[in-house]
Amino acid sequence: MNITTFNKVYPILADARITPWLWGYHGKGKSETVETFYKSRGWMVFNFRLNVMSDVGDFLGLQDFIVNPKTGEKEATKFCMPDWLKQAMDFCKANPGKRAGVFLDEINRAARMDLIGPVFQMALDRRLHTYDFSDLPIDIVAAANPDTGNYSGILSLDDKALMSRFCHIYFNPSVDEWRDYVVNKQYESSIIDFIGEQPAFLEEKDLEAFSIGDFAKPDRRKWGAVDRLLKKQLGRNEQFEVFAGLIGQEATAAFYKFLDRDDKPITLEDIFNYTAKTKTRVTKYVEGNRADVLHNANQKVLDFFKTNEKLTDEAGDNLMEYMEDLPLVLMFDLAHHVYKDRRFYDYAEKNPDRKAVFIKRLYEARNKVQPTA
Repeated sequence: MNITTFNKVYPILADARITPWLWGYHGKGKSETVETFYKSRGWMVFNFRLNVMSDVGDFLGLQDFIVNPKTGEKEATKFCMPDWLKQAMDFCKANPGKRAGVFLDEINRAARMDLIGPVFQMALDRRLHTYDFSDLPIDIVAAANPDTGNYSGILSLDDKALMSRFCHIYFNPSVDEWRDYVVNKQYESSIIDFIGEQPAFLEEKDLEAFSIGDFAKPDRRKWGAVDRLLKKQLGRNEQFEVFAGLIGQEATAAFYKFLDRDDKPITLEDIFNYTAKTKTRVTKYVEGNRADVLHNANQKVLDFFKTNEKLTDEAGDNLMEYMEDLPLVLMFDLAHHVYKDRRFYDYAEKNPDRKAVFIKRLYEARNKVQPTA
């Protein structure tokens, strides 16, 4: 993922409370990209390098005693809120609409393994020990160099529970992005012109290849993240990169193949919107005797009426039209159940003309299902 794509998808990840982990070789601009993202907006950002912290208290905060004000006796211990967290919380409370970012660099080169514990808690729960900041726009971003032969002192973080808490991103800015950066920083034109002519000298080329597929695996937590992102405005290409960083490329490719299928299941949203495209699909399933697909769709309607969600008039209209397009047997069976629900009954009473047409067809269905003697 390059810087342009990161700047596009990161706000969506932050809003969905999904923590990115940027993987990339040294000098790629991981920390500067994150810091620039926040500072250019007038937001607050903290940059921590876990490899220089000698004690968990440097990050988590120091312990102190809780003293009984009456007796002066020490009754318990507590962790003091670290100054950086207080600054972040105060900033967000004082500046509605602004965010604070916590950048955890060199996460797999932490000086002590007990520094990883707080990372677990912050990435998923937005908590640090006893301090909860889940209701504030405080974001977490992690970064690391890959565990290849090019580096020493890399911790083997193969804990699946830890890795499941992140969206893993292969961070690799383009040469053009480097040029934009150095022009903005007013590098000597001779350097810019030389790299422009011979880009092979921009950085090392013999670094070992690595794949975020070693960390991005599907699990129930990751599918929850995919669900949140599907509700966001992301382009298909950006979506693929992000999903691949959550559930892996294989699962992402299979998921998109499923989405592009002509015979994929009909969703509740399809029924309650009931566009011309969905109507055509239903007709195709009816003509192809695909009762299995239609029965599965009907079950989603029945599942909806097991909830307490409101049935809008638009959804009622579309549900009625959907049922009218069903084979008589399936239409009768579904109508028999939904008419028992007060929400659908009230909708039908408010729409007598449509109800009359539907009831007529419903009787036709009943006579077919239960023919009179």
